[in-house]
Amino acid sequence: MAQRPSTLHAPILIRILAAAIVAIGIVLIVGGIWLAALGGSIYYPLAGAGLTFSGSLIWRGRVWGAWIYFGIAAGTLVWALWEVGFDGWALVPRLAGPLILAVLVALALPSLIGGRDRWRAAAAGGVALSAVVVLLSVGAAATRPSYLQLAVPAPGMRAVADPALLGTGSDWPAYGGTNSAQRYSPLAQITRANVNN
Repeated sequence: MAQRPSTLHAPILIRILAAAIVAIGIVLIVGGIWLAALGGSIYYPLAGAGLTFSGSLIWRGRVWGAWIYFGIAAGTLVWALWEVGFDGWALVPRLAGPLILAVLVALALPSLIGGRDRWRAAAAGGVALSAVVVLLSVGAAATRPSYLQLAVPAPGMRAVADPALLGTGSDWPAYGGTNSAQRYSPLAQITRANVNN
């Protein structure tokens, strides 16, 4: 039986990666149970359990841990698209972490697989991961959030100097009051005449 080749640093780095995946999984389980108890998504404790299992397999040097992680990352992609669609800004917090970890897990594949097929499997994982990133980038670029789409005034209507004021109303939707930070409220209940009261 051929012994699996390894470098001096690979097992330590793989164990650090595995420990990070397990730690993230535990955080997702605990926080996800609390969120589910409040009526939120049950996705988080399920993903956390999967990550904990995946990380424990990677810790033991089992390649199935990597494949399970890729399955969880694919499930996260489906869940994120179902939840927010192709809104690029909303996808970033849901997918950035899992995709970065997927790159690290793909880099660990050669050490986990060993033998002659290790580089072929790592290349296949890298190509699949790159395809997912490209598809997400194209999808996010193809759709623009509504706050970037400026309305053109209809004929006969007066153009508003600050389009961000159109949607403000009685709300204060951004730190500066509007997306263009005008710090102006169109409300008229308090005026210069009655402010001293």
